[in-house]
Amino acid sequence: MGFHRARRVLCLVLGICLTSLATSANVFADVTKKGGAGPFLASCCIGPRVGLELNEGKSIKGTEWVRAFGGFVPYVGGIIVLVAVVMQGSKTGLDGVLAECCIGPRVGEQLDERKIRGIEWVSAIPVIGLIPIVMIASDAARGRTMLEIEQKENLKRSPDAPKLINE
Repeated sequence: MGFHRARRVLCLVLGICLTSLATSANVFADVTKKGGAGPFLASCCIGPRVGLELNEGKSIKGTEWVRAFGGFVPYVGGIIVLVAVVMQGSKTGLDGVLAECCIGPRVGEQLDERKIRGIEWVSAIPVIGLIPIVMIASDAARGRTMLEIEQKENLKRSPDAPKLINE
């Protein structure tokens, strides 16, 4: 009984911390400045590409916030993620929905435009996946952008290429 109570308290504390970070003007407001705590936390809590694209000046979508907070609630978090994907509608089909649920929201949304990075694949593995998440988040904290990574790793997908997850 004590373990469940401690887990609930931990979820509550994490939710309060994320809410205060999300609403603070200093963390996410200055999109002209690349890097820092905002992109780092966005990459850790929402998805691997969110912080990198935050450095490009793109904002965090409402459905991505829902996913971030839903992930801290056991069982309900998975349902919230699935409902967010269905409500938003997936242009990329089943492959995109699976990528959105397992790797991150923007990974699935951009499946028609960009390939999935190897480090993003590893981030889908439980426990071991925490290491690449921190690595991607540290790139975002240093100010790297998704466009830079796309060019360096040749992630741009040609318009006529098939959109398969297992490339």
